[in-house]
Amino acid sequence: MPQQDGAGPNGDWTIARALNLLFAAAARDGKEPTNREVADRINELAQRQAISHETIRKLRLPGSPSKPAIDKVELLADLFRVPLDYFRNGKVHEEIAKELAVVVERMRRKAEQEERADEPVQILARTAHGLSPEAQQRALQFVRKLQEVEKMEGGG
Repeated sequence: MPQQDGAGPNGDWTIARALNLLFAAAARDGKEPTNREVADRINELAQRQAISHETIRKLRLPGSPSKPAIDKVELLADLFRVPLDYFRNGKVHEEIAKELAVVVERMRRKAEQEERADEPVQILARTAHGLSPEAQQRALQFVRKLQEVEKMEGGG
């Protein structure tokens, strides 16, 4: 059975896997671009209906056509600024894939760090949510006083 990331049955490289890695590396604020966003951007740059989001969706699925229309692959390569050879087995795809994997891993670690850093705020919010409206107001006043103290101490 093919893997979710688009690898072939033996973990070999496929168009789907190559494309999914590009989408992951293009993520902003932890969110990958959608197939529609990518199709819209390509069509805008081409100034015509060059590719549909449905075509992109199909290309990203495990088991996608091993030999998709070259013009569609060229459009994707241009948008993501990779050489066409990135979508073929060989040295070029290996080098670029390694670089993209490093980018994706850095983004994953950064997101985890941000999530851990935000955890106390989430706990405070959940705790305050259970308070009466009057107690929530007192808690808010207390937090504002803490902010003032931090400013005076040079920490804010």
